[in-house]
Amino acid sequence: MISDLARLCLAAFAMSALIPSVGADAKSAKLETTDTMIPSGDPGVELFVRNKHPAGKQSFSGDKILLFVHGATYPAETAFDLPIEGVSMMDLLAARGYDVYLVDVRGYGRSTRPPEMSQPPAANKPMSEVSGGNRARQSSISVH
Repeated sequence: MISDLARLCLAAFAMSALIPSVGADAKSAKLETTDTMIPSGDPGVELFVRNKHPAGKQSFSGDKILLFVHGATYPAETAFDLPIEGVSMMDLLAARGYDVYLVDVRGYGRSTRPPEMSQPPAANKPMSEVSGGNRARQSSISVH
């Protein structure tokens, strides 16, 4: 079952293919990009967060802030900030005035790997439960 956010992202991506000016606008937009490592709440584990927004704009209303979190296969950068014909999903949304973030959960992409990930599964208890995803989301939101 696809979430509402995934549907919105897919619809935005589909529209960008149908309306050439959307991609052109995103290519010509002046965007600021910041890459940051933030504490995860567990010692020694940091989360990678990328932020893109229109250059010079520092304040956004709640309905103009978007956080992308990847699934269990690929890191967030390859899902949301991979340029296709020079423009990524993050670029498209930031060019439309959004303050867009992506976060790599622990052990994915540029986030650090907990030591347990280098050990046999039987040597450790589960690394996280459903509440762990919420903790990662809260850590990334507190950056802004």
